[in-house]
Amino acid sequence: MVESRPRPQALQGGKTPALSADRRGRLARDAGTGGITVVTSVVPLSPSTDRSWAALSPYGVRTPAQVLDEEGDRDLFLIDGILHSGLTLLYGESEIGKSYLVVSVTGAVCQGRDWMGHRTNGGPGKVLVLASDPGDVLEYSRRFGATDTEFVGVARPPGPDDAPQWADLATRCQGAGVRMVVLDNLYSYAPGKDVNSNADIGLALSRLDPLTDRGIAVLLVHHTPKDRRKTPAGAHSILAKARHAIALTADSMTVHGNTVPRTEYPVWRENGRVVGIGEAVVSTPKEKRPKKPHQKRADRAAQQREALAFLATLPERDWSGRGLAKLFIGRIDRIDSPGQGRELVEYLRREDALASLDLPTCEVAYTFAPLDAPRQRQLQATARIRHSLARHQAQERIARGNVHFSAGASAAARSIWGWLRDDPALKVLVIGESLDELAALEQRLSEWGIPSVTITGESSQNTRGDAIADFRDSRDVRVLIGSVVLQEGLNLQFCRILVSLGLPDNEAGVDQRQGRIVRPGSPFTTVRHEVILTDTPVDRGAVRRVQRKAGEADKLLDGAA
Repeated sequence: MVESRPRPQALQGGKTPALSADRRGRLARDAGTGGITVVTSVVPLSPSTDRSWAALSPYGVRTPAQVLDEEGDRDLFLIDGILHSGLTLLYGESEIGKSYLVVSVTGAVCQGRDWMGHRTNGGPGKVLVLASDPGDVLEYSRRFGATDTEFVGVARPPGPDDAPQWADLATRCQGAGVRMVVLDNLYSYAPGKDVNSNADIGLALSRLDPLTDRGIAVLLVHHTPKDRRKTPAGAHSILAKARHAIALTADSMTVHGNTVPRTEYPVWRENGRVVGIGEAVVSTPKEKRPKKPHQKRADRAAQQREALAFLATLPERDWSGRGLAKLFIGRIDRIDSPGQGRELVEYLRREDALASLDLPTCEVAYTFAPLDAPRQRQLQATARIRHSLARHQAQERIARGNVHFSAGASAAARSIWGWLRDDPALKVLVIGESLDELAALEQRLSEWGIPSVTITGESSQNTRGDAIADFRDSRDVRVLIGSVVLQEGLNLQFCRILVSLGLPDNEAGVDQRQGRIVRPGSPFTTVRHEVILTDTPVDRGAVRRVQRKAGEADKLLDGAA
């Protein structure tokens, strides 16, 4: 039996007393008679030890009870399901209506009213809009108007490297009762940072932490990439930083994040502005498919024999890479997806296997047309535009020209005039990226007495059929001009020359264009693809981009084969 005794007085002072002779004797007797004695060494707590966290308060350390007492009643959303009380990322293409959506939700927060059927929590509050693009402070002021906007503040944001100013701004916003801060947009807020670098952009985004730490909601406006992907442009840390995100497209608004399921709302617009949203469509998580058992690598030689035998039986064929890949699915052994079909197509091309089907050889040539002096000066002036996306768009407009003049269209017209002069039976197909550039080409050919027909996305199906028939059958109409709608589904093997005004974003688009004239039944052993661009950084960069993507695809396919 262990007797419980009160703590010796000496221990309360922090010192362990020495055992007396009497006490040592009793312990020895207990041990000799088989008694059990438990001796516990006690390390006393220093009287100076502070059991609170006051010493670390300069670092913001609080107990969970203190945090819940001070912030536990904070709503998770400023606008239920739409606008998070932390950081919300709003992203979409340029000119899609993001700024007008900002004005709409800002009005709801300032007035404390529901936003399109979603409750606004916390009542009316102030909103600070930080517009980083030059001139956007005035532009936002015009959108808000001069009446009933005393709860709205507009200004330029501090720089991403000015941490003390951001901390001071957060403190002042908290004191002024600001409920939300809008930063529009990320590109122009951090022009010197690499948006694709997690380190660079992560540092710029960290300046927003003092705001969210003080319970102030932040709405960050950003763009999607130019290649029309539906994710935010740049590094993964941008989306990871946000607790909630809003993806805006022409016909929908999708919210997703850590606290809500992915939800899509159809939107209604007037003059480009979102004026209403429809019933929510909640995405259910996809079930994970069981992994397929490992299969041996496909026999490419056998697949080649099977593919060529199959293609020889088809009367009408689409010989673009994408068209062939789709044809092979389910018809060739172990071709079950478009990716596997594309791998087989690339293999057939590397082996020159399609030559046995009497396809003409396609020669590709690039022409870079110089700009005139005024446009060269305009191009040089774009170097002063700090926002990289805006600078690229300005250079693109200068390179493409307009309906009255385009350097690329003028160069194409001169080449077409020379080809038609040398070959009276020649037919020329022109596919362009810019409608203005195509209109300038049509106008120049008309001035030189060269008839042509034009097909764009606005042309009806009947009009398209008539135009193609005139181009094919008429001896006078020798040029067909069209937008990218001509890239697919047309058999124009009677053409010997294809002209591209501008380049698609990838090699697959180039293959699709060439597939209009590189077809079985062509009377030519060799056809020509003339790519006409302007001598500008935009167009030369487009060529490098397409070549780089083609090289990356080749490496991936080589590794998979």
